[in-house]
Formats: sequence, structure tokens, C-alpha cells
Amino acid sequence: MAKALHIQTEGNPLFLREIVRFLEQRGALGDAPFPSTMRIPEGITEAIGRRLNLLSAGCNEVLALASVIGRDFAWEVLLRAGAPLTEDMLLEALDEAVAAHVVEETAAGRYQFTHNLIRMTLYDELRIARRRQFHRAVGNAIEAVYRAYPDQSLPELARHFQASGHDADVDKAIDYAVRAGCRADALLAFEDAVQFFRTALDTIEQRTEPDQAMRCRLLFLLGEAQRKSGNIASALSTLCETAKAASRLGLPDVLADAALAYEQAAWRNSSSPDPSPGALLREAFRQVPETERALRARLTGALGRALLYANAEAEARAQVAKSIAMAREVGDPAVLAANLSHLYDFSWKPESIEELLGCATEMLAAAQRSGDPEMVHYAHAWRLNHYLELGNMQAAAAELDALNRMDARLRQPTDSLTLRGYHIMMALLRGEFAEAERQILEATALRRPTELSVHGEQLSMQIFTLRREQASWRDCSRWCPRFCGSMPPLAFGGRDWRSSTSSSASAARRAPNMRKWRRTISPPCRATGAGITA
Repeated sequence: MAKALHIQTEGNPLFLREIVRFLEQRGALGDAPFPSTMRIPEGITEAIGRRLNLLSAGCNEVLALASVIGRDFAWEVLLRAGAPLTEDMLLEALDEAVAAHVVEETAAGRYQFTHNLIRMTLYDELRIARRRQFHRAVGNAIEAVYRAYPDQSLPELARHFQASGHDADVDKAIDYAVRAGCRADALLAFEDAVQFFRTALDTIEQRTEPDQAMRCRLLFLLGEAQRKSGNIASALSTLCETAKAASRLGLPDVLADAALAYEQAAWRNSSSPDPSPGALLREAFRQVPETERALRARLTGALGRALLYANAEAEARAQVAKSIAMAREVGDPAVLAANLSHLYDFSWKPESIEELLGCATEMLAAAQRSGDPEMVHYAHAWRLNHYLELGNMQAAAAELDALNRMDARLRQPTDSLTLRGYHIMMALLRGEFAEAERQILEATALRRPTELSVHGEQLSMQIFTLRREQASWRDCSRWCPRFCGSMPPLAFGGRDWRSSTSSSASAARRAPNMRKWRRTISPPCRATGAGITA
């Protein structure tokens, strides 16, 4: 709240006092978040109004237009948007505003309002029709000025053409918002991408007859941006809505993409959403034509992983093996890398490690050929694990370095926290317990429990391991029940964390509460495993 108030008022004591009084009257102070939109308190508008009344009518008209452009505005944009006002008339108005300290020149041809609340006051006083007219004029001016290099102006173009309220501008607003979202996604600014895709979806609703197919495709882009930003709950909801709309509209390609992203989000967060990923994947496979061999191979692989986490391990292994064979037959490196990655969700016997390392190396090469950075990241992660199992610490360190580089490129919250887990693991293996504890504390601060619960399980196990190695069983007695209470027994692969943790806890003879807790949990499951059938 304090930071938001400082940003809004820029430290001006009068503005700060008035806004705090305004929020207090409406019960908006305290722990509540700062309102995203807020009417400027009357005390501030009156004070600003008295300053503006000292300026000429022509100056106020130009300032009103500038307020639509934004806090900062370029002379070239103002000149084009201000037609039919002449250049001399605009310069005279700006000189008057600069002399009154309402605006200031920040660089050659660049101006800004001395305080954003001045701009907001001018903007709020515009009649709706006039405001829309100005937005359209500004949008056209930005198009003309930045026609040769429009990318950086895409968000502003989308905002102005959406706000113009003109039927002829709706398509422009949608196009610019989508392009802005795709650019933000490419720049790894996923939260920004979410906002741009929302803008595009909102703009579609302005049409008399919204294009439902376009809306469906935009929903998919929004869901993917939400997934990449780590907002898994929202991503699952959006992708489910996308899949239903695509099925209804007869868009099998969008349905398949949505089902694949839905399964990926559910897997990455260890969640069991409704509908199940398997149900969406089966429906997508049914609707995708047989001629789309690469897409069907990708769906087959994802279904295999979904079946694994639905406790159908035998069927899951068969599906994944089939999907890898399909990918090799198709010859698509992206599909091959994705389907090979599903092998690593299964449990394997120690004698399979060399073969698994070979698959991870093949996966890495395929991901690099296809230009898929996420799959490159996962391939390095599996190679790291296999080198550790083989005792090759030098090769493991090289893979960790590669993961660091990929994380700097991807900047996805889930992958960043997973990488932090690898650093903790390596510190524990080296016996650097102080470093491991520091990394654990940082990871705990970074984690968003509602979105990335899988990392809570990982961190709990690492805290347990740290305390076990430090012989700090008092802390173990606090963490073990919390971790195991949140983890149901896993049928596949015999991987029951609760029983494996209880086996470790049996060494804590000095902790009676640990012995009492150990008696309450299930007995160990029988481990199973099989060779790679792909």
C-alpha cells in the first residue's frame, strides 16, 4: 500500500494527504490492496483545477489532448493528433504550460506532465465523446509516426483504438493487442502477455457479432501465457474453456493444443483438475484427423503421462512407448523430444540408467534441432540426474551450468524453482549444509504455494534431508508429518514418499514423537520397475 501511494502521489504531501483521507473514508486502508482504478479525491481535483484555470482555453485544450496520449508524450504525435491546430498554435500552448510548470520538456521533442495526477484530472474531465475522438486521433498519429518500427508502440496502439469506441477500429485494436501479447511472450514478459490477450478478448466482445473462432484461439494464447507466468489455476480454467469451445466450434487443432497445454499445466503443478487431462486428450485425439500424424503422436505421448498420474502405469508405459515410435516414424524432432521426456516420469531400475541417459541425450539433440527451449531445459535436467546416479559429478556440474543458462533465457517460475532445488541438492551432496539452508530459505520466499504446490513437497523433502544430515531431529519431527500428511500414497512405481520418509525417521531414536508418528503411516509399497520398451 505504501509503495502504491508513493507511486500515485510521487511524494507530494498535499496529494498524499488527500488520497489517504479519501481511502480512509471508504475503508480501503489497512491490509487491502491499493485500488487498481480510483477516482481522484475532490481536494486534489480542486487544487489542480485552480492551477489549470489560470491557463488559456487553447492551452487547456492541447493539454487535454496530451493527457490522452499519456504521462509522457512526443511532439510528433501531438502535432499529428492535434490537426487542424497549426504547429505554431501547439508550440504556443506548450510554452504556456511549461511556464506554468504543468508540463516539462524532458528531451528534444519529448514532454511530460510534471505530475501524473494533473494528467489524470485533465483526462477525467473530458466528455466521453470527446475522449473517444481524441483516442482515435492519437492512435492514427502513432501509426503514422512509428509506421517503420511499430513493435514498441503496439500496447499504446491497442489501448487507443480500443478506447476509441469506433466500430471501424475494433479490428485494429484486436490485431495490435494480439501482436503486443505475442511480442511480450517472446520477450518472456508473461504477465504483460496475459494483460494484452485479455485486452484482445475484451475488444472482441465490442463487436456486434463476435468472431467465436478468433475468441477461442485467443483464449488458448491467454491460457498459455498464464501457464508460463506460473498462474496455474487460472491457466487450467482458461485452457479448459478453450478446449470446450474448440470442440463445439470444430477446431481440432486448437482443441489439441489446449489439451496438451492443460495436461502440461496439471503435470507441472502435480494437480488433479476436473476434467482430467486424459479426458481432454482422448477427445482431442478423436477429433484430430489421421493425416495430422505429428499432432496425434504428441497427443499419444501426453496421454501416456496423464495415465501414469491416473495410476494406470502399465497402460501409460505402453502409450509412451507407442508415442516415441510414432514420433520417430513422423520424423518431427519437436514431437520426439516431447515424447521422450515422458519416460522420466516413470520409476526405473538402476540398470536402466545408462539407457535413460542415452534417451535424454537424444531428447536434447531433438529439442535443439526443433528450437524448443523448454524441452532443452528438461533434457539437461534429466541428464543432470542420470550423471548424479552414475557418480559423474563433473558432468553433473556441467549440466547444472547449462540449466542456469536456460533458466536465464526462459524465466518461468516453475522452472526457476526446480533449478533452485537442483542447487540445494548439489549443496547437500557436497555437505555444504549452510549453503543448502540459505538456498532453501530463498526458495521458500520465492514459492507461491497456491500455484506451485509441487515445490512445497520438494522443499519439505530437502529440509528433512538437511535436518537428518545435521542430526536435528527436533526439526524433522515438525516437517515430516506436515510433508507426509499432504502426500497420498502413489500407486505407480511404488514411490510412496511417506513410507520412504518413515524409514529414514526410524533412525531418530531420541525423538519419541517421531516414533509415534511413524506408527501412524502406511507400510512401504513394493517397488517395481521395467526396462525401456521404446
